[in-house]
Amino acid sequence: MAQHDDELIHFEAHGAAPLPPAVVEGHVAHDGARIWYATYGAGPPVILLHGGLGHSGNWGHQVPALLRRGRRVVLIDSRGHGRSTRDARPYS
Repeated sequence: MAQHDDELIHFEAHGAAPLPPAVVEGHVAHDGARIWYATYGAGPPVILLHGGLGHSGNWGHQVPALLRRGRRVVLIDSRGHGRSTRDARPYS
């Protein structure tokens, strides 16, 4: 039986699973920041972008599930989140 954590109780207590090794990982310089990205697997792409105050590590459960379905997964950390940097400008 599949585990469901609709109330995010398990996620809050244990966090996300670790991400698998990336096929490609790097940074892109853009508008005063270094934006981190990584790709996993091969096939039709799915881009996962976290919400505010999150980071790509939050997708640890979703990436393996998408890879099992033959998808290429692209993760991005928003400016100033996770592995991405930011300059002194405020968020907008």
